[in-house]
Amino acid sequence: MKIKGQILIAIIVVCFSFAFVSHARGQEFTYKVQQDRLKGHRDGELVISTTGVEYRAKKDKDSRVWKYIDIKLFEILSPTRVRIWAYQNRKLFLGQEEGLTFKIVEGDINQKVSDFLRERISRPLVT
Repeated sequence: MKIKGQILIAIIVVCFSFAFVSHARGQEFTYKVQQDRLKGHRDGELVISTTGVEYRAKKDKDSRVWKYIDIKLFEILSPTRVRIWAYQNRKLFLGQEEGLTFKIVEGDINQKVSDFLRERISRPLVT
């Protein structure tokens, strides 16, 4: 009887551990956004996750993926507007960093997301 109880406790501990780890790893925030451009805008999704930030454009060639180490500066301009500066060079202007501005169409950047980013970005986070 004593062994069955210990096995039951071990199973419960393992189940809670898996639940906690999958919740911590799987946390992400997804927003419908419009990328600001000189002419018009691009619709897509901005995904902020534990591994980095991703812009999923409707056309794959316009999509971007940044690991947190690749982000030079993440600016939260307002609850519905963000700008990401990356170390990647712009294709047309070699030597200039790429800065993309997004207008959040659905939802907003709240304190929880700001804290989430602050924990992961080692470089400045402007709010």
